[in-house]
Formats: sequence, C-alpha cells, structure tokens
Amino acid sequence: MSQQVGQHPTREQTEALARDVAQMRAELKQAGKKKELSISPPSLRTALSVLIWLALILLATMVGMVVLQTIWSGLAALWKVVGTLFL
Repeated sequence: MSQQVGQHPTREQTEALARDVAQMRAELKQAGKKKELSISPPSLRTALSVLIWLALILLATMVGMVVLQTIWSGLAALWKVVGTLFL
C-alpha cells in the first residue's frame, strides 16, 4: 500500500501540471490564429511628415518651373538674335 501512495502525484505537482497544460493550450490556440491586420489612423507626427514632404515637392516643382521658364526665355531671346542676324 505504501508503494501506491508514493506513485500518486502530490497536490502541488498536480497544480503545476494543470498550469502547464493550460499554458500549452493557450499557446496552441494563439498559434492557430491568423495575425489580425491592425489599421490605425496616422499619428500627428506622420501627418506632419507627409505635409512637409508635400510642401517640399511643391516647392521643388515651382523652382523647377522657374528654371525651365528662364531657360526657355533665354533660348527664345537667342533664337530672336540668330533670326535677326541671318535675315
């Protein structure tokens, strides 16, 4: 009879096993789930960053247009001079 008592787990061992089983079940349940797509509105920092980039793009476009206008005007003046020399 004393041998059978020694073979049974103690209450602490049973509780530890139950906790381990519950943890393994939770991990298996979590592993089986698909990752959820998390969509959140942009933060203020992100919005300001986007606005700054848009402002820089707009400024670069305006500067580029002024440069192209200057080149175009210079070529038009040169063409006018060349036209008067040959006519």
